[in-house]
Amino acid sequence: MKRLAQLVSLAGKTETISITEFRQRPGEVITQVEMGMTFDVTRNGKVVATISKPEPNALEMGKAARDAGLCRDHVHPHRKK
Repeated sequence: MKRLAQLVSLAGKTETISITEFRQRPGEVITQVEMGMTFDVTRNGKVVATISKPEPNALEMGKAARDAGLCRDHVHPHRKK
């Protein structure tokens, strides 16, 4: 029940953290992202990245493309082997 309360309390929330803060606690940040929280990461006070869960449709489409052999994991399309 406590875990469910945590999930509900974090879903849809955004927190702003610096790159230094992210480096100090990456595991904690990713765990909170898994529970639905979003983080705006700043450098010198400017947002340079947003960390959030991917949209479910994007995950499903990526899996379907991999399953169909249309792409491979971790291969950059413009790099030579």
